[in-house]
Amino acid sequence: MKVFVNDVEIEIFCGARARDAVLSYLSGIGRRAGKKKMKIKDEWQNTISDDSPMSENRRIYIE
Repeated sequence: MKVFVNDVEIEIFCGARARDAVLSYLSGIGRRAGKKKMKIKDEWQNTISDDSPMSENRRIYIE
């Protein structure tokens, strides 16, 4: 399934959550997830939970 994190296309598995997409994005750019909980926002700048389900072409953003 194709989703976008910070406008970068990521291929993730069906049934993935927002945290799975973020971890895939971070590993793709060579970064690790910190110990501090990240703020994840949807394309309308609403804060979403890290266990929010992902769907095809969904766009999320991390700070």
